[in-house]
Amino acid sequence: RNVITGNTAGAGGGVDAYVFFGADALIAANAISSNTAIYGGGLELGGAGVPVVTNNLIFGNSAVAGGAGTGLGGGADAYYSNAQIINNTIAGNAARTGGGVAILSDGAPRLANNILLENQASSAGGAADLESPGAAALSNIFHLNARGTCSGSSASLCSEPSNQETDPLLVDPAGTDFRPRPDSPAIDSAPAAGAPADDFRGQRRPLDGNRDGVPAHDRGAYEFDRNDVPGLEFTLGPAGSTRL
Repeated sequence: RNVITGNTAGAGGGVDAYVFFGADALIAANAISSNTAIYGGGLELGGAGVPVVTNNLIFGNSAVAGGAGTGLGGGADAYYSNAQIINNTIAGNAARTGGGVAILSDGAPRLANNILLENQASSAGGAADLESPGAAALSNIFHLNARGTCSGSSASLCSEPSNQETDPLLVDPAGTDFRPRPDSPAIDSAPAAGAPADDFRGQRRPLDGNRDGVPAHDRGAYEFDRNDVPGLEFTLGPAGSTRL
C-alpha cells in the first residue's frame, strides 16, 4: 500500500525486484505512477522466482528507448521471471514495445484478471508484448491500447476467449479514478482461481456486484462496491429493508 511516483532508473523506475529461483515476493495494493526506466517503467521483475503482482494501480509510467532491445514494458517488464500479474489496473503507460507489460520467460508467468487501458507502444504491443510460450493470459480486459493489443511470439495468448476487447467503463480514468462504474463488464466476471481476497483499498472480494445473488470476483484492482465502504456491503432484505 505504497505510493511510488516520479522515480527514474535504468531498470524498474518504480520497483526493481530480482527474485531468485525457488523464491517469491509480493507487490500488492500500490499506486505506481509516473516512473521512468529503460526496462520496466513502473516495475522490473527479474530472475526465475515467482513475484506476485496484485491489486496495484500501475499508470502513467514509461520505458524509454536507449538503443536496440530497450524501451520494454512501460508498466511492467518481466525478464525470465515467473511473474503472476493478477487483478491490476494498468493504464496510460508507454514504451517502445509492450506499453502495458512486456514478458520474456521460459517459465510459466501469468497475466490474469487485469484491466489494460490506453497503454501505448511506439513499435508493437500496446497492451502487452509476450515472448513466453508457457505463459497464460486469461480474463483480461483490453481497451484503446495503441499499436495493437498484443505482440511477440506468444501474442496469440491474448486471443484466449476469456479475454475481452471492450471498454471497462471506469469512473474517470483521465482523473485517475479507476473504480468500475455500475455497468462495467469488469464486475463479477473474473474467475476465483488466483484472485486476491481483497482489493486495492482493502475491500473484501468477492462481492455480488451485479446483484444476481452470487458473489464473484471483478477484474482490475478494484472490487465494485455500491456503497464504497470497505469491509461492508449493503443488500436489500425482505420487503425492501436493508441489511449488512
